[in-house]
Amino acid sequence: MFEKVMKFIGKLFLVLLLLFIASIIIYFTNADMKLSAQMAKILEPWYDKMERDRRM
Repeated sequence: MFEKVMKFIGKLFLVLLLLFIASIIIYFTNADMKLSAQMAKILEPWYDKMERDRRM
């Protein structure tokens, strides 16, 4: 039983470590903002076509 728990904790630690490393890479390369800029180019024409209600 103890071995199964330790194996699970080891896998969980490995997954969390990989997620942490991935988040550091994304942070240093500014990949999140680069993705946001690409999404904005796609979404701006759709947003501009929306009808607006300008009543106060």
